Amino acid sequence: MREPLQIEALETQVGMSASRFHHHFRRLTSMSPLQFQKWLRLTEARRLMLIQGPDASTAACDVGNESPSQFSWEYAGSLVRHRAVT
Repeated sequence: MREPLQIEALETQVGMSASRFHHHFRRLTSMSPLQFQKWLRLTEARRLMLIQGPDASTAACDVGNESPSQFSWEYAGSLVRHRAVT
């Protein structure tokens, strides 16, 4: 999870063009591959903070985010979207 998704490698592995891969990925997940990776990182960071108690900056680094401020902004946004749905 710390490493960025290697989209080109995934496309090659499944034998699809970039556009076809993105189309199928979005159809299955309702997200682009990069949005999916952000969601995975946010979910894992949330889990780490709940279980292990690190602060947001530490959790962000632990899951591979390079910018704690960007992570905090995305995390806060994900909480707002989550509350709007529930």
